This record gives sequence, structure tokens and C-alpha cells, in this order.
Amino acid sequence: MPMNAILVANHQAYRKPDFLAVAAEIRRVGPQVGSEVASKDGGAPGARAAQLLRRTRTVKLCGSTRYWALRGAVAHRREGGKIGSYRLMQAAGLPLPRWTVIEPATRLDPAEWGKWVVLKPARGKRGQGVVIARAEEVRYQPPESFPEGHAGREGPMLAQRFIYTGPWPVHYRVVTVFGRPMLSFRYEMLHELQPPLAHAEGFDDGKPRGIPTSPRSKDPGAFTCNGTYAFDEDVLALARRAHAAFGDVPMIGFDIMRDANDGSLHIAEGNQSSVWMISGDRGEAWKARGLDGYKQFGAIRVVAEAIADATRRLAR
Repeated sequence: MPMNAILVANHQAYRKPDFLAVAAEIRRVGPQVGSEVASKDGGAPGARAAQLLRRTRTVKLCGSTRYWALRGAVAHRREGGKIGSYRLMQAAGLPLPRWTVIEPATRLDPAEWGKWVVLKPARGKRGQGVVIARAEEVRYQPPESFPEGHAGREGPMLAQRFIYTGPWPVHYRVVTVFGRPMLSFRYEMLHELQPPLAHAEGFDDGKPRGIPTSPRSKDPGAFTCNGTYAFDEDVLALARRAHAAFGDVPMIGFDIMRDANDGSLHIAEGNQSSVWMISGDRGEAWKARGLDGYKQFGAIRVVAEAIADATRRLAR
């Protein structure tokens, strides 16, 4: 039976041709699935008209939320932000490092948390404001005590158990679409940014220090990490499993760490916004450094197949 997949995307932040290519590929891989592209602000009359004629599945990519579907099921990000995603993954039994919201009464026992913890804002901004601190010294700070521009002014701070990933911080970013990996990069901090860390308790002082969890700072041209393609099957399998916990959220960027001591995997975050990493400023910057998100797994085809399959299962 004919049906529709309506793609809602942010054309200002990402290349519109990407989404037109996905729509064309959906029509190729799913002959019974028509596909239209709409903007996040509600454009594309053709997409509106198509919904009136067939069963429809609307997919809001890139965290888009303003577009209102006329009919059918809508796949979009879950509310609740970082804290909500942590609770969701925790309830699903996923390997999430121990974490807590820092409140006025918060006291962290090193015997339970380890000597060091990662402090991060609940409202993430590409890794800004993330530092390592002594567990026993963690204390609540009122939002107004943070400097201007710090995300701690906009929401609570979190503490997360520190996972030692090697002499320099390493993590994997795996972006999944309805559970299918569309890209997988491995990031390692540039060695010139700080001395190597020999072991999990090897910090030589108690001062908070930055731990870049994003490959770039707020300056689009400034990189804090080197990146390589990652094909580790256990990492990809964990990302697939983790996406299942989010239900029909269409696209998630998982940050996954590997413990350097025992090889175990841990999910640092599951990001539901701004994870279309094959284009836009991040995609172009990484492409210039040899990482082409389009090519690794065939991202356009992967996204199209995932959306076509979701539409066949859930359009109404």
C-alpha cells in the first residue's frame, strides 16, 4: 500500500541537498514509499498535500520540532534533555557510568565514585564546561556563580564517574538512525594540549582540568582532538542496543568510552540534537581533515533505508 515519509530538517544549519538525496534514495529503496522534504519551520506545500492522500510517517531530523504534521506518526527527539536520556539509558540497563545531579546536599564519597569525577553541564554546548575534579571536593554552585556564557547558568551541573580511556582522553561518536549506524568516529585529544595521564589516578594536582568531549571548541576552526574512522564492532553493537532504548527517536549521537584497563564500554552521552555530522560546519571541517561522513558507511543510503523501514512499520 502506498505511503509517505516526510523529512523535516534544518536547512539553515545543514545542506538541503543532503535531505533531497535521502528522499530520492527512499523512493528508490522503498518503491511503495513516497518521500518529501519540509523545512523545520513548516515549508514545502507538496509535503503537506502528500499527507492528505496516504498513510504518513513524519521524521523530524536534527532536533527539529516546529513542524506540525497533518496526519500520521511523528518520530522526533524525546524531551528531558541530558538528564532524561541518562535516566532512560539507566532504566534500560545500559553501561552508563555512575552519575548524579549536583544539589546543595551532594557529597561524593571517593570510595564509591573513585578519586576523580567528570563535571558537566546538563545543558551541553559541544563539550564546553566539562572538567575533571576530585570527587571529595565537588560542591553545588548556584547558577549565578558561573561566569557569563557558562552552561551552568542555564541548568544543573552533573557529576559522572571518571573512566580512564588512556594517556589522553579518547571516545567514539556513533550516530545512529533508527538504530543503524550512519557514521562512527574515534576522537583522541591532541597530545600537545596536556601531559599524558599514566593511570586513572595520575593527575598531579587537584585543579579542575578540561577534558574535551567534543572535537572542536566553540571556535569552528579550532580542533582539540584528532579523528579517525572507527569500525569496532562492539562499539557499533552497543550504539544499536542503546538506540533501541529511545524508541522512535530518529537520530542519536552516542559518545562511547572504552576503559583502558579492562576494555569495557561505557556510554557517556546520547545526544538527540545537532548530530547530522556529515555536513554543516562540523561535517565540512572534518572532511577537510580526511573524515568524510558520507563515505564511511554510505550515510545517505543508510539514512534512507532506516527511514523507509520505519515508515513501512509505523506509517498511519
